[in-house]
Amino acid sequence: MWNRVKPLLRQGGGVGTLPLVWATDVCRFRFAFGSAGDSRPAFLADNPETEHLATYGPSLLVQRVTADEQARRIVAGLARFSRPCRYFVENHLNVLQPSPRTPVALEFLLGVLSSDVVEFMFRSMNGNTQVSATELNLLPIPRGAFESEIADLVGSMEESGSAGREDLEWALNERVARAYGLDKSELGFLREALRESPVPGATRRDD
Repeated sequence: MWNRVKPLLRQGGGVGTLPLVWATDVCRFRFAFGSAGDSRPAFLADNPETEHLATYGPSLLVQRVTADEQARRIVAGLARFSRPCRYFVENHLNVLQPSPRTPVALEFLLGVLSSDVVEFMFRSMNGNTQVSATELNLLPIPRGAFESEIADLVGSMEESGSAGREDLEWALNERVARAYGLDKSELGFLREALRESPVPGATRRDD
């Protein structure tokens, strides 16, 4: 919780500090460290008071507070910090890292969690603004035949940015639906349900 270590926040990096990731650094399929600028210091002192809070290695970061009126309830991006690099993550983000006992590509998990199928499932099971680690752990993840295809599509989406995103996203949703055993008509049904706005003027289809 950043407010508990507020005196230790630092605007610039340097000796004795580590990167601090904020929820505003995470967008759908995108991670931009330090995106908030001076309003949210991007570094935190690394000392005996904070060292136990640091993590390391690549992570799938998921925003922990989203509202039903937002375009997406699951907003996730990959933080590609290298394995030796330690960093802090503030408490408005969930940190997902695969267990060594069950290795899985984070790109695959990002694709599944960002799909229309999981968006539909999560909205059906969640009635508040919290995206908890408990709920994420309850989601069934379809390991198997489409895993590498989904991971490759996510890589292409990260590289392309907004260009060509629509076609790639359609392909991603189709692969994820097939991984869950859904046909095109069932995918079409849940996509149509997601298009229905919860409040006048809101939309769930933009990023």
